[in-house]
Amino acid sequence: IIDISSSRHPVETNGTGSFIENTDYIVASWRHAWSEKLSSRVRGRLTNQDYIDSAANREDDIKTFGIGADYQFRHGVAFALDYDYSNRDSNAIYKDYDDNVIMFSVELGM
Repeated sequence: IIDISSSRHPVETNGTGSFIENTDYIVASWRHAWSEKLSSRVRGRLTNQDYIDSAANREDDIKTFGIGADYQFRHGVAFALDYDYSNRDSNAIYKDYDDNVIMFSVELGM
């Protein structure tokens, strides 16, 4: 399954400006079931954030990439492993960052 979308919407500010105009230029994801028990996914997002009414006219460009896999161990027991990387490039001082997140989850059901 391949999903591609784009959006533009305001979000609450974190103290800079009156609100953030959030524009997702492209959001893409791909999911594939390799078998009844194993599936994987890849996702990416390019985002621009304009801080409206901020003193420095702050603008951030964010690139996000992620991969993950799900394993259905047995009925009611599933495992997931994900990795996400984000990079924010900002025109504001000290607001640039790179973020690496590894997640492992267990889903238990009846």
